[in-house]
Amino acid sequence: MYNDAQYDKVWAYYNRKSKYGVLGMNPSFIKDGYIAAFSNSQLFDGALPDFFQIYDSSLLNKLKNSKRDQRLFMVLIARQDLSFFDAPNLSSVLDSLSST
Repeated sequence: MYNDAQYDKVWAYYNRKSKYGVLGMNPSFIKDGYIAAFSNSQLFDGALPDFFQIYDSSLLNKLKNSKRDQRLFMVLIARQDLSFFDAPNLSSVLDSLSST
């Protein structure tokens, strides 16, 4: 299990680079995966990254009101053509993502 020191170290590494980390070994229905590190001030005092535009404002308000300032986000890009893929239920998708 990870602890706060390990989380802080990973967060600082990605935040300092001001770039996204690329995730490997994605399931077949995921085209690309990234790790993004932001502080609350980066998220809410400036322009939100484009991928945050899809989130409900209530989620963003919860993030604003949270005590944790350092945030790691996993951004997953689904494949455009999923016709080859039998749509699994949500739990099997989450199981697949957590095992990679």
